[in-house]
Amino acid sequence: MSGAVLRVGGSKQAIRALLARTRMKPQRVYLQGEPTSPGSAQLARRSYILVSASSAEGDDFARQVRDSARFIRRHLRELRGLRRHRLHAVLDFAVHDTRTPDRPLLSWRLPVALLELLAAGGIEAEVSVYPR
Repeated sequence: MSGAVLRVGGSKQAIRALLARTRMKPQRVYLQGEPTSPGSAQLARRSYILVSASSAEGDDFARQVRDSARFIRRHLRELRGLRRHRLHAVLDFAVHDTRTPDRPLLSWRLPVALLELLAAGGIEAEVSVYPR
C-alpha cells in the first residue's frame, strides 16, 4: 500500500448521496451489506469510499504531505460540508517501516499548514506503517 488515502464513511444512504454530488473521484466504494468486489462473497461491514490524495510511495512522506495539502485545498469547500451530512473523513498516510538497527525509531512530522487544512476540513489523520 502506498500513498495517502482519504477515507470517508457514514451511512449507506449518506455515501450514495455523496457519490451523486462529489467532484472527488473514489478509487473504491464499499456499501454495507454489499460485496466488497464484484463476485465476492465477502460483504462490506461499513459504508465508505476511498479517494487518493497522493500516489507517492511509502518512503516519500514529504511528497505525500504536499500532495495531500493540495488535494485538501482543492476540495476544502466540499470537505467542510461532510459533517453536515453525517459523514466522517480520515486522511491515512501509508508509509514504509524504515527502522534499522541504527535507527530503531519511527517518526513523521505533520506541518502546521497541513494540520490547519485538516482542521478546516474536519478531517482526522492517521499514519499506517507497512513492511518494506
